[in-house]
Amino acid sequence: MLKPSKHNGTAILLFANSPQEELNNKSIPNGNVLFSGLTKHTLSVVRQTEIPYFHLTEAEQEGNNFGERFVNAIHHIFNKGFDRVITVGNDTPQLRPADILKADRELDRNNCILGPSKDGGFYLLGLHKRHFNAPRFLALPWQTSSLLRSITALFQGLNIRVVKQRVLLDLDNMVDLNSIMASCTIWSYKLRKLLLSFLTTVQATLSLAVVFFNRYFQHYYFNKGSPINTTCLS
Repeated sequence: MLKPSKHNGTAILLFANSPQEELNNKSIPNGNVLFSGLTKHTLSVVRQTEIPYFHLTEAEQEGNNFGERFVNAIHHIFNKGFDRVITVGNDTPQLRPADILKADRELDRNNCILGPSKDGGFYLLGLHKRHFNAPRFLALPWQTSSLLRSITALFQGLNIRVVKQRVLLDLDNMVDLNSIMASCTIWSYKLRKLLLSFLTTVQATLSLAVVFFNRYFQHYYFNKGSPINTTCLS
């Protein structure tokens, strides 16, 4: 396994909200258990690299929108005396320590590193302090499908070499979760157990909802003029 760069200067920024806040932004039913588990998994991945890291939730983030909060978080790391930062989120369960350590090695070569996500954004950004320009970053189309293309063009316009890593899926909804589970066979035991348990729970909940709806619909639709007898739903 790769080891962190000898001359250090790199810090990892885990930019991930609390499970409660994630529920406000992502359409995954009962996702608080899932988001909590994903954050724990990502922290485990980050710690395995032995690179200093900072986890900033909404409690520590500053700004009126995602772009402002993300840019301010990067600025926060540089203000702590680090010359390089590698940013990751908690919504890419396929992320491995090797992905972060490869990014650290590319920073040694003065490159910018991007881990593309399939939705047009990125799950990882490796950046030097001297390449960081807050106003230009703030102008990027955050949380859109053109983000990766725009940030790549920004760096290339500054004659900074961009190295892209493997493409991964961000987990934003149930479709993404099913796709991630279907596309990857190599998981840690704890993560696989978490994802399977969550899928089973959600599928069971949805099945109960379908049964309830069918019974309610049959009773109500075919007895429109009668009051609903709740005992038939129990």
